[in-house]
Amino acid sequence: MLEFIGKFHPVIVHLPIGIFVLAILFEFMVLSQRFQKLESNIPFILTVGIGFSILSLVTGLLLSQDESNKKTDVDLHKWIAIATTFLFIFYQVWRNQLAEKTYAQVLALIVLSTSIVLTGHFGGSLTHGKDFISFSNINKEEKLVKALVIPDINQAVLYKDIVQHTLSMKCVQCHGEERQKGKLRLDDKNGILAGGKNGIVINLNQPEQSELLKRLLLEDNDEYHMPPKNKKQLTGFEKTILQWWIVSGASFDSNIASMQPDKKTKLALAEFKKTYASGEIEKVKQRKEVNEIPASLKQDLEKDGWVISAISKKDNHIRAIGYNLEKPCDLALKKLLSIKEQLVELKLSSSGITDKDLSIVKQLSNIEKLWLDENEITDQGIKDLVDLNNLFYINLTFTAVSKIGIEQLMSNKALESVYVYQTGLNQSDFSALKNKWKNIKIYGADTMIKMPSDSLFQKRVK
Repeated sequence: MLEFIGKFHPVIVHLPIGIFVLAILFEFMVLSQRFQKLESNIPFILTVGIGFSILSLVTGLLLSQDESNKKTDVDLHKWIAIATTFLFIFYQVWRNQLAEKTYAQVLALIVLSTSIVLTGHFGGSLTHGKDFISFSNINKEEKLVKALVIPDINQAVLYKDIVQHTLSMKCVQCHGEERQKGKLRLDDKNGILAGGKNGIVINLNQPEQSELLKRLLLEDNDEYHMPPKNKKQLTGFEKTILQWWIVSGASFDSNIASMQPDKKTKLALAEFKKTYASGEIEKVKQRKEVNEIPASLKQDLEKDGWVISAISKKDNHIRAIGYNLEKPCDLALKKLLSIKEQLVELKLSSSGITDKDLSIVKQLSNIEKLWLDENEITDQGIKDLVDLNNLFYINLTFTAVSKIGIEQLMSNKALESVYVYQTGLNQSDFSALKNKWKNIKIYGADTMIKMPSDSLFQKRVK
């Protein structure tokens, strides 16, 4: 019964927050004579807010008994919530005295506002995860997907390489180290085998009757279906693979070849690899050590409109971005020669450079990645880039470069990726290039979808 009452906490908790925010808003408003008539409502609003806050504390304490979250996280939220309630009680008692000194009242209101934000933040972290309101959570799943490497799907360990990857993306948010709904963890072998508060989730004697499998295969609108309908759902091929894994005995160390998948499962595994996995480990660029560029030189370049940023924290190599150059392109590029040892990435998208400027770019001998998109570049200028021996990525979208210019570039043994959407290439040229240079990835001419820009900067309107 008490556990049931605790489940009302997520509903009730929003009431005191909203009421307290309204009270604080009114307090700031009545600092102006124009809104003095609101003053008489504030004591009542505070009293109601405190009442619901106490009710929220009680239901929250009851809800915490299910131990779905880490005790340290729950305790942090609990004590901040208790402190917030007492702060509002103290404010209610001493409100008239604080109102006699405006600065004291404003300071008190700022403290109350901060306590509400902290209470809500840590409460939200319990519900949605610590990174819910955080830039670190952006593209989190995308990073997880890119980190998966499976050179040969048949030699992959089914649990480690595939099953756990799926559980990490779709289940661990609620059943992992930070949160354990139903006291169930699905982030490692021990947690899966231990089950949750309702018992085991994988029945090794009757795998078809495993609770985990039943929940995954229920209709999406069923209240017991997992993941819940408001969460990202498993794809068809993910369900097929998990079902095969469980029914086959839920092995944690067998590779796929030894388990002899049937045709349906093979198709699901192929789809999994196509969707999530890379076939080869990304090459780590080995660069020679260079000195850090002087701060004064960096400032001088930035005055000309260059955006200078570090490639990584591990060395002194840099990236230069020239979308908002203050000087003519040739003069701005010549100044980059002073940092050519450190410069490995150069973004000149929509910068106004032309063929003649590329004779300067070719002197930047350490360039690995080069963006020339949306500029008046032709085959004539491309000749100057052939000797950039470290160049492995080039973006030529929305330029006038044709098959002739691209073929000149292909003699560069370091080249790996070329983007050629909306260039002088036709479909026939594109197909011929892809067939001839199979070791180089050529993107763009076979699609009507423009490649999205990876720039964080916009051209400044002068």
